[in-house]
Parts: sequence; C-alpha cells; structure tokens
Amino acid sequence: SPDEVEILRVDRRRLPEGQYKEVGYQKRQVFDIDITRTVVEYQAQILEDEQGRRFVAEFPEGVTSSVQYGPGVKAHAVYLSQYQQKLPACAV
Repeated sequence: SPDEVEILRVDRRRLPEGQYKEVGYQKRQVFDIDITRTVVEYQAQILEDEQGRRFVAEFPEGVTSSVQYGPGVKAHAVYLSQYQQKLPACAV
C-alpha cells in the first residue's frame, strides 16, 4: 500500500476536441527511504555527600562515549555494505 498517492491528470487542452471518459490509470510506484536524525542526550545525575564524595548515575548499556552512533545507524551501514552489493545493476 502506498503512503501517498498523486493523481496525474491529462492536460485536456492538449487533446483534440471531443468527448472523453476516464477508463483507468497506469500506476507506478517509487520506493524511497526518509532518513531522519534523532539525537538522544543522556544526562547522568551527579550527587555529592557531606564529605565531597560524588556518585554518578549509570548510563544505559552500550552508551560508552560522549558522542557515538546508535544501533540504527550501525544497522543501516551493514545493510548498505552487505545487501546493496547483491542487487543486480538494473534494480538500482
């Protein structure tokens, strides 16, 4: 099922004079990927007690750097490097 349908109408000004009736449509679909960026910033709370000792909340598993790529970017990179190589040239 398409997410969007655009009806392309015949420019009747370019047709010879006469009566016309609609008898159907030719259909073509274009598949595309809409890649959007989502940035999640994790802020780990820091608490300090009376002796000056600090306690920092734990980050989620896998969040190990101040800036890093998420699993969606990694999965897409694998897809492009593995699957896209197997497509015949005429399918692109």
